[in-house]
Amino acid sequence: TITLSLSEFCLNGGQSENDLLRNQFNWIERNLAPYANELFQEEDKEQDELTVVVMPNALCRQNERVNRRDITLTTQMSINKLTRLVAIAGRWNGPVSVALRVTSMEELHLLKDQLLKYGEHLDQVAFHLYFEGKSRSYPNNILRNVALDNIWSDYFAVFDVDLLPSPANTHQHLQSALNRHPQLEEKLNNKTVFVLPAWEIDDIIPDEDIAIH
Repeated sequence: TITLSLSEFCLNGGQSENDLLRNQFNWIERNLAPYANELFQEEDKEQDELTVVVMPNALCRQNERVNRRDITLTTQMSINKLTRLVAIAGRWNGPVSVALRVTSMEELHLLKDQLLKYGEHLDQVAFHLYFEGKSRSYPNNILRNVALDNIWSDYFAVFDVDLLPSPANTHQHLQSALNRHPQLEEKLNNKTVFVLPAWEIDDIIPDEDIAIH
């Protein structure tokens, strides 16, 4: 596993949001180039011969704005779920840490196009990119841990990308509950896990039909 950091690049300011985003993706492509052939080849290889590249906090999100007592929503996904992430981030309306699996340069370009389109709705999302070939099975546990390892707050909520937080502004509701009831925070500090209820609906909602707000 190879880890690449964008942190020094993020110090360069004075650009528009879109120009900064394009330059970040240019940096990512340049730094991926030495590993691209190994990463994205289709033939099967032994597990210990596979190349993986991880880029934590890949898109210069402002993690310093996250309060240590905050609650970060963590999730993991493939690129084709980005529209769902837009809906999740809008309804959560707080810090989000997401690990994304990228299996080709085409997917990386699609991610850039989608972020240029939806970036204003994802300004509280920290992106951690996980590059590997398509031949491997989807790494659920690895991606979950990448998202968890890179949060800045003391508390987190683990969500499947297909779960929509409810009600809207779920983050504020949970944060208010902690502020009103200090004993809840004490339980969290004593390694208590709270399980949030989840409901399933019969209708299948296509990603493109999910409202941003």
